[in-house]
Amino acid sequence: MLIKCIDTDILREEKWAIMSESTVTYMSPEQLQARYNELASRVGDLEEFKVRGANYDLDADDAAIYDELRDLEFLLGRG
Repeated sequence: MLIKCIDTDILREEKWAIMSESTVTYMSPEQLQARYNELASRVGDLEEFKVRGANYDLDADDAAIYDELRDLEFLLGRG
């Protein structure tokens, strides 16, 4: 998706900002739970992992897993 932006300076220069696409995935509660279980099995001690995530003490890959786990918890009504 492209969004047209106009600078407020005197030249009124036009700029284009590129935005990434979003992908919508439809999942049943069972599929959400299965995905959650899959991710949780990768991290070892889940509670310790959540504490590290809350303290921003994860590398980029683990932070992505942490974010997805939190999203799944929300969708499953736990968060």
